[in-house]
Amino acid sequence: MDEPPARGPAFTAATRHLHAAALARAVDEPDAADRIVPLLTGSLGRRPHLVDRAIDAAIRAAAHDLLSRGWRPAEIDRFAAKRLDPLALSYLHDALAGTAPGAPPWLPELPAVAPAHWWSSRRPHVAQWAERHDLGRTATLRVVVDVLALLAGLPRTDDPLPGMPARPAVSGDVLVEDERQAARVDALLARAGRSDYPEEAAACAVKAEQLMHPPIARPPAAWPKPPSPGRIVRSVLAQVWHMRGRLLGRRPVAALPPAADDRELAQVPNGRSW
Repeated sequence: MDEPPARGPAFTAATRHLHAAALARAVDEPDAADRIVPLLTGSLGRRPHLVDRAIDAAIRAAAHDLLSRGWRPAEIDRFAAKRLDPLALSYLHDALAGTAPGAPPWLPELPAVAPAHWWSSRRPHVAQWAERHDLGRTATLRVVVDVLALLAGLPRTDDPLPGMPARPAVSGDVLVEDERQAARVDALLARAGRSDYPEEAAACAVKAEQLMHPPIARPPAAWPKPPSPGRIVRSVLAQVWHMRGRLLGRRPVAALPPAADDRELAQVPNGRSW
């Protein structure tokens, strides 16, 4: 990848510009077209991969929130078909299909509206979609803003309906680095989108989600810190003085005073106390 997966200030700035452009477009602000300029120029213009990841995350989150708050895929499609051109509508269909991971309640309805998962999980979806339709950067961003404005402007309930999944902690912009792993994810999502059996589709979607969001490996437990050489020497000398007193029939001589920061007997690497 050209950019690390961690979200930083640049990712946040790109997301903010996207939402500002979508809001301006939704209310027909006179200079709405100028709102995408910061995404095409300056520091963000030099980081298209990061902007694409921000686009994927914003579009996926908007579609997920809408579907969680009272809308069904077919309803969104019918509403959007009257307001978007065929190109933007195809992008919206991909955005809806992108909500399949995690097997949400609307998953069985997606195949009738959205195409099967055709893009690779190794690259941002929006970049592959633009290549598929031979679109330049400016034209692509205009389509993205149109779709985001439509999704953001639809009325919805304040809170997700009962039984709806929470928005994924990592949404939209997740990329799979390993080529073989990405191929497995793509195949599972495509199968979920084509299956006529809800149980099979859900199982494929859940498995794809697990591959895309593997559990974070916990670091192995740290080995006990070995005692310092000085600590071992002091402990050995204390035992020598103790044994000397017993051999001579005398009371044990007091052990050497421990160091101020060493009040316990040393523990040797094999776990036995001296």
